Amino acid sequence: MKKSRLTLGETYLRQCKKILLIMKMIAALILIGTLHVSAGVKAQKISLKLEQTEITKVLKTIEKMGAYRFLYNSDIKGLKDKVSIETSDADLSEFMPKLLAGKDLGYKLIGSNLVVIFSLKAVAPDMRITGRVTSETGDAI
Repeated sequence: MKKSRLTLGETYLRQCKKILLIMKMIAALILIGTLHVSAGVKAQKISLKLEQTEITKVLKTIEKMGAYRFLYNSDIKGLKDKVSIETSDADLSEFMPKLLAGKDLGYKLIGSNLVVIFSLKAVAPDMRITGRVTSETGDAI
């Protein structure tokens, strides 16, 4: 039985080869991982066809598509109006004017996907104001 003895230089060389092999494998895994991740931004397009549907239901349909979220006060009168709309691959800037045409409603895009719907008419709430007008001395004016 012969025992092979490695010199100090040969042992060092083997260890260096192992380390280099591990480094190559790690670099390859990092490269594959980065190529797999894609940061592409897809344009959010709206395609739908609805007949005689309330605007609120149209907005909920778009929310279910996952493209946008809508924020509005459900007491706004124009949101209960029924509309018929047909569009395919439209941007929000093309779709919303069609949806809100002839209504006293506006919209504003906040961030990348939050849309705020608001009334263009300033409506003052009906209030009854009662009281007595007096002077500084307490006499009625």
